[in-house]
Amino acid sequence: MTLTIVAGHAGGIIGDFFGMGRQTMDKFFSSLNPQYSPDLISTFAGFLLGTVILSYAYRLSRGAVNSVQQQKF
Repeated sequence: MTLTIVAGHAGGIIGDFFGMGRQTMDKFFSSLNPQYSPDLISTFAGFLLGTVILSYAYRLSRGAVNSVQQQKF
C-alpha cells in the first residue's frame, strides 16, 4: 500500500515537471512561429526541459536540507 502511494506521488511530481517543460517549449516555439502546432519533437523537448528543471529543483532542495541539518542550534 505504501509503495503504491509513494509511486503515485512520484509519478505526479514527474508529470507536473513534464507539463511545465512542455508548456514552456510550446510557448517558445509558438513565439518563433505563429502557426506552430505541438508535435513529437516538441513534446520530447518539453520532457527533457522538465527533467532538467526537476533535477535542479531537487538539488536545490537537497542542498537546503543538508545545510539546515548541519546547523548547530
